[in-house]
Amino acid sequence: MSIGANDETGCLPFDQSTSPETLIQAVDATMTELLKIARNPVPEVELERVRHSYIFDLDYSRDSAYEMGGRYGWGELMGVVRSIEEDQAEARQITSAMLQETARVLFAPENLRLVAVGPWKRGMKKELRQLVKKYAVHF
Repeated sequence: MSIGANDETGCLPFDQSTSPETLIQAVDATMTELLKIARNPVPEVELERVRHSYIFDLDYSRDSAYEMGGRYGWGELMGVVRSIEEDQAEARQITSAMLQETARVLFAPENLRLVAVGPWKRGMKKELRQLVKKYAVHF
């Protein structure tokens, strides 16, 4: 069963690829952006740009047998078949305040996990722990 198959479960990954030399900066920049999203409403112009892009992508997903198979096949298996029009209508209803409230819940320090895979340089774990503590204090 998929992690997204139940209403009360889910995962929102932020994948990054970086060299060991820039790992600390990449994590710091990511946490800085998460704080911004949780603290400040998304500007209406940005929300409209993303919304328009999403609605456009939904429209053009009709041309992909793979996308349609995933949408309706998974929906049938999970008992949640939704039309493209339903998803578009829901996207039109999303507000900056809704996004900010969701960000406050999702990006709360107790809900975050940091996993770094690859070569470590001496002292990096300590630096990352300090970044995580700083994030929690500023949240």
